[in-house]
Amino acid sequence: MKARYQKHSRNATLARSDQVAVNTAPIDTEPINAEPTNIEHCRSHKRCTTHNTNSVSHQPTKRTITTHPIATNHNSINDDVAALVDDTKGPISSDPGRDRSLRQHWGWLAALLFLLAFVQPHVAQAAPLSQNNPGTSPQLYLLPRDLANSNVVVDSHIATLRVSDAGGDTAGPTLTVNALYHLRNPASSEVTLPLQLYPGGDQSLGGYQALSLIQNQQPLLLQPGDNGGFLSQITLGAGGATTLNLQYQVPLGNDSLATVRYAPAILNGWAGNISLRVELELPNSIPAESWVEIMPAGWRYSVTTAPGMIGLRWLYDFTIPEDPIRLRFITPRVWAELSAAQSAASANAAASTFVRLGDLYRDLAGIAPSENARQRFYAQAIAAYSGGLASAGVALATPTERASLHIGLADLYRRRLVEVVENERAGYADLMVDEINQALALLPAEDGRATELRTWQLDGMQLQLNQAREQRNWPAALAIVEQMALLPAEVIDPAQIAEDRRFVLIQQALELMEQGNRVAALAVAGDQISADALIPPPQAASLFSGWQISLTVTPESIRMNALGLTQPDRHAEALTGLEEVVKMWENGAGDAPYIFTLEEIPAELDLQSGIRLQIDFPPAGNGFLLARLLPPRPDYALLRGLLTQLAPTIERQTGVIWQQVEMRQPMNLTMVVNEWNALAAGLEEQAAAFEAESNSLDADVTASAEAALTARLQAVNYRTTAAEWRRLARQSALLFRFEVNDPLFTRFKGETPGRAWTVTAAAPSQTFVFQTQVLSLTRLLVGIALAFVVLISIAGVLWGLL
Repeated sequence: MKARYQKHSRNATLARSDQVAVNTAPIDTEPINAEPTNIEHCRSHKRCTTHNTNSVSHQPTKRTITTHPIATNHNSINDDVAALVDDTKGPISSDPGRDRSLRQHWGWLAALLFLLAFVQPHVAQAAPLSQNNPGTSPQLYLLPRDLANSNVVVDSHIATLRVSDAGGDTAGPTLTVNALYHLRNPASSEVTLPLQLYPGGDQSLGGYQALSLIQNQQPLLLQPGDNGGFLSQITLGAGGATTLNLQYQVPLGNDSLATVRYAPAILNGWAGNISLRVELELPNSIPAESWVEIMPAGWRYSVTTAPGMIGLRWLYDFTIPEDPIRLRFITPRVWAELSAAQSAASANAAASTFVRLGDLYRDLAGIAPSENARQRFYAQAIAAYSGGLASAGVALATPTERASLHIGLADLYRRRLVEVVENERAGYADLMVDEINQALALLPAEDGRATELRTWQLDGMQLQLNQAREQRNWPAALAIVEQMALLPAEVIDPAQIAEDRRFVLIQQALELMEQGNRVAALAVAGDQISADALIPPPQAASLFSGWQISLTVTPESIRMNALGLTQPDRHAEALTGLEEVVKMWENGAGDAPYIFTLEEIPAELDLQSGIRLQIDFPPAGNGFLLARLLPPRPDYALLRGLLTQLAPTIERQTGVIWQQVEMRQPMNLTMVVNEWNALAAGLEEQAAAFEAESNSLDADVTASAEAALTARLQAVNYRTTAAEWRRLARQSALLFRFEVNDPLFTRFKGETPGRAWTVTAAAPSQTFVFQTQVLSLTRLLVGIALAFVVLISIAGVLWGLL
């Protein structure tokens, strides 16, 4: 069975790092045919900018461009920046210049806006999106402070990002940014342009060093702004152009992985269309083999003038990529250690070499940003530890070094437990427990890692125990419990061990009794083993193992869907009982338009047999009538409790075109759980009495042995039935949902406005409340028509006056 999981052979051969740590994105090595698109050529197309009537040159203009001090009385960055985030998955502000040209054609909407001005709907306000991208390089982006009213165009943007490595410095690499912004004022008058340097990335990595914003070789005054940004200001003459040079240096952190991230989509806040070039320069200490992730895919190699540097380039005309430019790589310090350890890990190397190599790959697997990278590092770590155990040097290793190899493997399998699907966890639990057992056998008693290993061992054993219970493999489950009992008392509570052992023994005893494995007991007990006296009365046993009920309430209707999970051996009885209940409801409801639907789910069609009951209530109906007709059987306690309370209140307040709807439903199901727990407690008391009777009898006497066996079988049956009632309380839940019909909301959002609650049967008393506003399309259309008539009438009167 273990062959299914990624446990490598002890003879596994370590591949070279350049064969494993490959680039996740294909590296396009096609030659670059042209330099970035000429900006003058860009301006020859209409789509290049919304203001193309003025020809702009990169030569300095004769008009004097001056700077002004920044006013100290500023409140915050313009609210429009809330929509401009350093995350291309979020919204990006549209071009205000293009929007302004469209507004001229929307004059006919003035009447409608005038009408709607008298309406006061609740406007949903989106929360500002997070600016932080953990672990990514801090960045600054030049933006106008007043996005909505700025007509200044950014014709082109060139960003050069250079990563520097201080020779394996523990402080980590740094990133130097040199960003050029070519600005143009298409207006026929001089403009004063307030600017902001908008921050992005992970600001916790460090501050901005050597920060400057230069215009015509003169630095501009920068003042601190909100959210870690900076403020400045320039003046542009009519038709004037200028180039701003933004420079700064930031650290990339000292983790094993570093991320260079640049999100130019935020520059959509400028007017016009931007010609974009982003270049990334890397030292030779960050080779392509150390790259973990690179995006977008449209990058090219570029030629750099600096020796020992690797150049990457992204070019875009008229559009800015939605995805941020990102390169995540193994830091030079870690890559040097990894390469050295890889080279040293030969067949005759010391075990400590393989431990170091495995630890490096294991750390990388823990922080890998993608599943592909995590799987690659995981496989390399497995190969490193397994290679160490299979190497010739392991014979000369100390017990602690050999234990470290097993601990590394155990930790990898433990991490995989939380990543794989449910049906694969048991296999990794087996592998983890096996490695821990071997590690504990080698570790000295005073080693501090033993306590943590035993905690891992307990987690793995608990998974194994759960798997054995699900498979009803009681001998294996009992063996696992006995292994858990050997753990120290500070790791696991002995009372828990006793409870698990008792549960397994009870289940095993029942199974052995049903299968006839106790030959001697069967020979003594005879037909009494299956006699009615050995099991609880039929009315004391639960027909169901759980209820999953959903209630959907709208102002016009109520629908209940109840799925009762049945006990496999009592499925037919449960189906018959619910069929009788439906007949009673149909007869007792009279002419009320209730609709009942009953559907059987046999065990051969699903993993769990069950019965689905659906009830469609009449308009303005409630559950009082059905609750009164329901038989007083404990199995239907949850249905009875829900139906008794099911009487939602709906309040409406109608405005001009909006309607306020409030829906309420109090809910308290504690009496249901109390009823089931009371039944379980009574059965457990009887089971305890049978068990005490069994223990009081002398098993060495033949006559007493038969009575002791009978009493023990009764105790097992009663305790099992009590456990079924408690399990019914734990596995029963309610999904309650309020919905309101709003065709306009549904059309644009793809879902009906509503709110849902999920509660268990043991949840405390609460009241479900849902408030919303819905738009009355009829009233809106009537209002528009009236407004149109009024406008036509006014126009007619004015025309007559002329």
